[in-house]
Amino acid sequence: MKIASKVFIIISMCMAPLSALYLFFESSIIGKVFDNANVAYTQSSLAVIVATLIILAIVSLIVVEVVGGIALKKLSVAKTKSELLPIGICTIIFCSLLGGIFMLCIPGTDL
Repeated sequence: MKIASKVFIIISMCMAPLSALYLFFESSIIGKVFDNANVAYTQSSLAVIVATLIILAIVSLIVVEVVGGIALKKLSVAKTKSELLPIGICTIIFCSLLGGIFMLCIPGTDL
């Protein structure tokens, strides 16, 4: 379970930059589409939409990397199952669903 948890957390940490790049490209496409179409959006509202997507991408990237790094560190140094409970819940919410579930299911003998 410990290895499976690490694998899924690492996969999630590697996929986070790709999803951030997707949001960057999506925001640039939205900007081009609304610029070329005769839509009632003003340039300022379009800028707000694009800036919101970019900020969302950056924040999600940072959160996934930080929580994943802390989770991997805790997995390697934890001595009891109770040490993994808070970071396991945070991992489920912010980083990797499967990695967090596997982290919470690790028996105490595997630590």
